Amino acid sequence: MGDLTAFVLTIFVLIPVGITLLICCCFCAEAASDKGRNGAGWFFAAFFGSSILAAVLLIALGDTQRKREQKILRDEELREFVRRRNTHQASTPERNSHQDEYITPNQQSTDESRSFNPYAKTIGDMYKR
Repeated sequence: MGDLTAFVLTIFVLIPVGITLLICCCFCAEAASDKGRNGAGWFFAAFFGSSILAAVLLIALGDTQRKREQKILRDEELREFVRRRNTHQASTPERNSHQDEYITPNQQSTDESRSFNPYAKTIGDMYKR
């Protein structure tokens, strides 16, 4: 009877707990690399320490200075891309189908000129990925 209990304990308790621990460690490693930190080091810190503590520390530490600079540069590139697209769209007159006349760029509403985005996302949405 003792062998059956050990088998059941191994199959239904220890293996799922081990798999869950590995998954949590992988999430910590991925989060660390996204924040510009050493993913392998944080994986082992979460594995041998506490994955919850490692996740809390990663949140508290935040991004590295280099990663912050990369995000700022990427955001500026996105803003410039949207600015160029909006400028290009505003400089070409559109045909108004209701009144059968052309709309000059000055007649366009600001909502229409800001609405062109080929990815259908705002800069804030792109920053959160």
